[in-house]
Amino acid sequence: MQSVGQYTRSARLMNHMAATRGIDLQQGVARDEIRVGALVCAVTRCAACTGQEQCVLWLAAQGDRKAAATPDYCENSEFLARLLPEDEDDVAYETEGEE
Repeated sequence: MQSVGQYTRSARLMNHMAATRGIDLQQGVARDEIRVGALVCAVTRCAACTGQEQCVLWLAAQGDRKAAATPDYCENSEFLARLLPEDEDDVAYETEGEE
């Protein structure tokens, strides 16, 4: 069983990963676009993931840039992809070296 601290850390990682994809989880819940139960399941998947340290490093490397995808090892890639706007072309992604 995961500790409260692990769930708190995982919730922060999930929020950061979502923001990196251009998704505002809090706003989605407030607008009833994201069910709280689905978000709890996503945080639970994150808490059980063995790649959290890799995730922290990946997120740090992104800085304030938007990412076109989550890392391959992300347990919530599909969940986050379903939350993206239908017209993803409206989301501007930056790559290293671009200004």
